[in-house]
Amino acid sequence: MTVMDTPVLIVGGSLVGLSTALFLTHQGVRCTVVERQPHRSVQFRFGGIHARTMELYRSVGIEDDIRAAGTDNEQSGGVARVRNLADPEPQWMTLPWDGDAPLLSPTSFCMCPQDRLEPVLARHARRRGAEICFDTELRSFLQDDEGVTAVLVDRADGTERTIRTQYLVAADGVHGQIRTELGIDRHGLGVLEHWMSIIFRSDLASQLAGRDFRTVFLAEPNGSLVPRADGVWQLAVTYRPADGQRAQDFAVGHFTEQRCLELIRTATGRPDLEATIVDVMPWQAASYTAERFRHGRVFLVGDAAHVMPPTGAFGGNTGIHDAHNLAWKLAAVLSGAAGPELLDTYQAERKPVVERITTEALLRLGSWFRTDRPGMPSGTPVNEHTVMFGYQYRPGAGTFVDPRSRPAPVGTRAPHVPLDRDGKQVSTLDLLGSGFTLFAGPAGRPWCQAAHRVATAAGIRFDCHRLSEGDSECATAFGITPDGAVLIRPDGFIAWRSTSTPDDTEATLHEVLSRLLRRAPQGDFLTVGELPAICHERGHDQ
Repeated sequence: MTVMDTPVLIVGGSLVGLSTALFLTHQGVRCTVVERQPHRSVQFRFGGIHARTMELYRSVGIEDDIRAAGTDNEQSGGVARVRNLADPEPQWMTLPWDGDAPLLSPTSFCMCPQDRLEPVLARHARRRGAEICFDTELRSFLQDDEGVTAVLVDRADGTERTIRTQYLVAADGVHGQIRTELGIDRHGLGVLEHWMSIIFRSDLASQLAGRDFRTVFLAEPNGSLVPRADGVWQLAVTYRPADGQRAQDFAVGHFTEQRCLELIRTATGRPDLEATIVDVMPWQAASYTAERFRHGRVFLVGDAAHVMPPTGAFGGNTGIHDAHNLAWKLAAVLSGAAGPELLDTYQAERKPVVERITTEALLRLGSWFRTDRPGMPSGTPVNEHTVMFGYQYRPGAGTFVDPRSRPAPVGTRAPHVPLDRDGKQVSTLDLLGSGFTLFAGPAGRPWCQAAHRVATAAGIRFDCHRLSEGDSECATAFGITPDGAVLIRPDGFIAWRSTSTPDDTEATLHEVLSRLLRRAPQGDFLTVGELPAICHERGHDQ
């Protein structure tokens, strides 16, 4: 047997690559991350972490650290449309991620710019065993039946090393080469808009006049302005190559440093404003989806798999959800708990959902900014919470379900319901472990007893919670009858439900788990992996 240097090699050490490493190491899987850049970008390309994404980070124990690194305590204002920052009458917009979020989740939206979030992810991934190498580039890779051979080069001194890994995760972004080298095409509307991001430092306290902005959409120039701590701001403006405008016209070091300052002065309404340009970066709002998310032992995640316009702030969050879906499946297969066919479900689940979420981002682009590009979808966008909380894993279809549905359908995220445990209120989501979780009704003792025996025989982790008579709200939300049960996947999605106790609960659970773990011929679209560990039964009157 070939000795592997690392079970999983992740190419790309930005937001999604680091999240993949975090989720893998939480499951006990060692991994190596390589990032070609020598350090993290100062550009805050991603900042709004949706509540569902915060649930994922909460599940691995880093929610508090992310909030401490975020900017919620520094800027708690709203979103406004203005002519420029000197406009005395801003049009305030309702934040789409507020509303009924407290009813859906034990956590909430968080503003944490990417340059602050990534160090938190890297620190926790390293503590759990990940190797993270900056200034390191993937030179080549070759996969075979047993694994992938990768050649890495240290960009600082040119030295090469060859490593063996069982699986390779491509988190190398929209311009990454792995997808291209694999011959995987993309489809979509392509480039929609050209943008320039200008990071600058300036004292605008007097300009704000007590107004607390989180984001400002500007008419002059066409773009947006986002505040950060310590007098740092991001100005994003559009430019049109068709009109002869070029990205290099903004580049610091050319005559255009003055052009950047002119744009900043226009945006702030201060023709005499002094500002220091920190960084300038061109980027494109685009819509692409890879034809495949998997090629043998190589998996595409995040922007390597899909690109969507930033309207709705779905792109980065969707990439993190990719990582979460893939990580526990890799862990299950690597541990021997699941058959390798389980990995086929990554594309089967994520690709239809990604395509539907991309449609939602495009609908917002068209309605918010009146984009009339040919091929744009028509219709009314659905609620942001439905997009992030309500997607359903079904074969071949990206489906949204109202996250407030009672009971929650199979294939959707397990609902948040507050429960009283030992005088303290906890969320049902906080009771989910890193493996399977079974919720049984008050008369469901046989389910938990069977779970013990099945988990012990299969060598998998299985948490079991038996509801009390007072947990009626939870039973309704999960669709649990007094002697029924519901099975939750390791990623918090409902995998299976029984409305009664069969004559042989142990045989029933064994069959369900065999199908979920791809240990037996498949019937229904049940796509769950599992990790080896001990079964724990928890609940009332055990």
